[in-house]
Amino acid sequence: MKYPLLKNFYLGAFLMFLLALASCEEKDFQGSRSNDEADLDRLKIEVEKFSGQRDCDGNTEWGILAMTSSSCNGPIGYIAYDKKVDVQELIKKIAGYVRKKEAFDVKWNKGPMCPMIVLPKSVACVDGKAKLVY
Repeated sequence: MKYPLLKNFYLGAFLMFLLALASCEEKDFQGSRSNDEADLDRLKIEVEKFSGQRDCDGNTEWGILAMTSSSCNGPIGYIAYDKKVDVQELIKKIAGYVRKKEAFDVKWNKGPMCPMIVLPKSVACVDGKAKLVY
């Protein structure tokens, strides 16, 4: 090579990069598992709050939506929702949560949880909260 100092510079820079890379922990690049779990919990709470923005009483009409996962080819759960909420927005929030859950499972090498879920029969008001009835 015509410029040996330049060659040594690139080699040195590459070795420094490898050394820096090796000294970093995985969480430095991807975030910690506990942070990811906290984000998932926050999203689930957001979905639950949005789905029933009012207290449940005998006068409230409720519907049931499936939380569907592509990795499970079906529902991973159901959620009761107040029929007066913006259903399209709720569906977007549910889809966002499910996408994050699937990404979490892949990132942390956790197989998808695909339980056998029974379709709820109805929604009942129990202590001011909407509860699914099976």
